[in-house]
Amino acid sequence: PIMKNMKLTVCLLLATFALFAKNDPTNFQTSNIKAGIHEAANAQKLLIAHFVADWCMPSQWMEQHAFNHPVIHQYLTEDYLPIKVDIDQASGFQDKESYQVKTLPTILIFSAGGKLLDRIEGITDVGELRNHLRKHNLSIHKRVPVHLQQKIMPSKNPVDFSHLERPAFEYSKNEAPVVNTP
Repeated sequence: PIMKNMKLTVCLLLATFALFAKNDPTNFQTSNIKAGIHEAANAQKLLIAHFVADWCMPSQWMEQHAFNHPVIHQYLTEDYLPIKVDIDQASGFQDKESYQVKTLPTILIFSAGGKLLDRIEGITDVGELRNHLRKHNLSIHKRVPVHLQQKIMPSKNPVDFSHLERPAFEYSKNEAPVVNTP
């Protein structure tokens, strides 16, 4: 009976661990940097990209402990768009190469305009992670510069001029502009 109870306890513990290991309380979405920057720009948030792999225990520890801390969770839900960049997927591997990620876990913090603000490599405790998040949590980093707005945030409703029958002005090489009237 003792052995049976011990086996049952171990099975219950493993099942509980498996359940919580799949539960991502921070709502990290698996994505790539380009898509993440586009989403962050639209949401006017900073982007935090967590480079991970399923086989990387330190990455899993960060997800379960550091990112699950109430203070970090508050930053990630209110001020940051959190994404996972899985290096075992093609787009994640491309981002790993582009941003020269050599260590897992690696966290990259971007402004809403796509500027890389910070790189954190290896396991990071809650206090250090909070300091990084606080340091970059400025309104200037949540705005997209005007010269990048069309590139990052293309208009969903571009101005349609097809209803115009003719241009407002017509120019000829040898003549002054002629104003068309209706």
